[in-house]
Amino acid sequence: SLTTTLGELRITGSSSLTSLDGLQGLVQIGGLEIGPGFPLPSLRGLDDLETIVGDLWVSGAVSLQSLDGLQGLRQIWGLRLYQTSLPSLVGLEGLRQIDGTLEIDEATGLTDLNGLQGLEGVGDVVIRRNSALHTLEGLSSLQRAHGSVSISANPALTTLQGLERFEA
Repeated sequence: SLTTTLGELRITGSSSLTSLDGLQGLVQIGGLEIGPGFPLPSLRGLDDLETIVGDLWVSGAVSLQSLDGLQGLRQIWGLRLYQTSLPSLVGLEGLRQIDGTLEIDEATGLTDLNGLQGLEGVGDVVIRRNSALHTLEGLSSLQRAHGSVSISANPALTTLQGLERFEA
């Protein structure tokens, strides 16, 4: 079975897809893009995935309601959530390191960042235009960012609590 591909896996506009069966055993991929037209509520089937050499990119996937299936993920280059109604980041608890950018932009369903509690280090952080986000407590293990941190235009966010362990 397929265990590694250095290419990207893109799943968009696949309205007849009923499962990700067949991807079990995939441990490392070059990138994962979940986009408009992704018909599944979760990412079950990617349970063995440990490393994404590139980005995990979720954009406009309105049917995606959970990152369940990514519990084995430990390291990725970037996590980019853009214009998504994803209600939770639960499923990413095993993620320890994002070498590039953690970007959460217009994730209208997120009220918190629970699911990222295991994240210890990132390159850059961009959290902006998330209308319902009211806490950063899911970042409570984050100790360092090697680049810049930008937190802006999150109208429900009233405190930076959750960044106590953070070292600039």
